[in-house]
Amino acid sequence: MTLPHILCALFFFNQVVTDPDVAVMIARITDSCAEENGVLSNRMNEYMSKDELPENNTEFTQFYECLMSGIGMYDENGEVHFESVPNNKPEYIIERLGDDINTKLILEAFDYCNNQPKVLPRALDAIKRRNCGLKYIKNKIKVIN
Repeated sequence: MTLPHILCALFFFNQVVTDPDVAVMIARITDSCAEENGVLSNRMNEYMSKDELPENNTEFTQFYECLMSGIGMYDENGEVHFESVPNNKPEYIIERLGDDINTKLILEAFDYCNNQPKVLPRALDAIKRRNCGLKYIKNKIKVIN
């Protein structure tokens, strides 16, 4: 599995993971971040399994910062490595919207969401962009259908 595939898999944590090593790494980092932040790992997994990640939950945002840092999802400037996502259809999109989602639509969503004002902390920015992308794609599919 290449680094972009691993990054994509980890960034969109709630996907079906087929590589046992990646699944173990995700579980280890999740548990570690949950413990570090004094939260329950199962509770964080529940949040991650939903279509929309919580944007007004400080506990989750702190956990997500740890998770994103732990899996190396930030570049040297502290920005999220979004560039690996469009070429690796995130499973969370496929699970919710079907396998016919194309890269063009994913790229459109990124372009749209990346034009939204950035917020701090950076984990909240990543959460908002992830939520924005899924919502954008869902709305586009409704219009097409």
